[in-house]
Order: sequence, then structure tokens, then C-alpha cells
Amino acid sequence: QDRPEVVRQQPRGIVTVRIDPQTGLLAKPGQTDALFEIFRTEFVPQKSPASSNSRDNRLVLPEDIF
Repeated sequence: QDRPEVVRQQPRGIVTVRIDPQTGLLAKPGQTDALFEIFRTEFVPQKSPASSNSRDNRLVLPEDIF
């Protein structure tokens, strides 16, 4: 309570992406029920149900979450 907040850096090789909770694939742009999930870089889902070329929601920087 009386300590300063510590902001930890996200480890290398770890990314946060928005996931469609129904499919487990990348969320579509603007999808309101998407969930943030953390993955190792090599295991990030590579496509969304709407488009396999969507890059809008692939990677989310830690500062974008808060």
C-alpha cells in the first residue's frame, strides 16, 4: 500500500494479442468481445476468422493494454 507501483517489462519473445473467444483465432478489427491473451511469439495464431491478412489486431504493446 505504501510502496510505489512497479511496472514490469514484458519479457522478450512474449506478445499480447486480441483473441476471438469462440474460435481461438485472432480477433476481427473492432470485435467487442475479444480477449487479451499472452503467447510466446512462435505460437501466436496467424489468422482471424474474417481475414487471414488482417494485421490490425495482431500485436498489442503492453502500454496499449493499460
